[in-house]
Amino acid sequence: MLFYLASFTLTLFFSALFATGGVGSAIVLIPLLSLLGVGFDLAKAAGLLVNTVTTSTASLINYRQKVLEVKAAVPFLCISGLSAPLGAYAGQHFKLVYIKALFVLFLLLSAYLIFGQQEQRYLQREKMNWLMYPLACSVGFMAGLLGIGGGALIIPALAYMRFPPKKIAATVSLMIPASTCTAFLSYAYLVDIDWILIMVITVAALLGGIIGTTIMHSYLRDVEMKNILAAILCLIAGNMIYGMIIR
Repeated sequence: MLFYLASFTLTLFFSALFATGGVGSAIVLIPLLSLLGVGFDLAKAAGLLVNTVTTSTASLINYRQKVLEVKAAVPFLCISGLSAPLGAYAGQHFKLVYIKALFVLFLLLSAYLIFGQQEQRYLQREKMNWLMYPLACSVGFMAGLLGIGGGALIIPALAYMRFPPKKIAATVSLMIPASTCTAFLSYAYLVDIDWILIMVITVAALLGGIIGTTIMHSYLRDVEMKNILAAILCLIAGNMIYGMIIR
């Protein structure tokens, strides 16, 4: 019982925290669940489910708040999805450790630039529609090449295009659920699932998504949002560094 309570509390807290930036908390929850004694494969499955539930909830709230542009996002998702296999194929012919090292530097530089970005420089979405298509190709290709979520690329890309931070978070939240849900279902077929744990973290992730996204819309200003996005990029970079070291 104590194990499930701890899992619920951790999932609720980190889901709410990461939902303020439009992303899931798997990057933190997977190692924490492993420390609680959950097998690594089950922890990854749980993290994928948490990301799916949290970002789906965030996307629904963002849509109701009218900050989510579905018509623009759907073509983006389709194009990035089609280009991802090309990146995965290319990854078979490169030494990815060097590419990942460069990408870590890119994420850290992006975090630094986002942190220092001036609020008055944000532009409106409608002025740069055409840029979403080459961006979608790049995001899908690099995600397939490096085996990472598209959020690690879309956050700095949209920041460089001077999107408002809340619109960045809303766009990222829509990108995540489809791929993470598919990945979770694959794990559910291959891994011995603790369904009580799954139910516990599903409820926690749902509540966390509601709380975090509500906080983002009601209490966070752009200056605070950009700091959250920069921190997320640093966490992703740190996770990639850890992955390269332990391998």
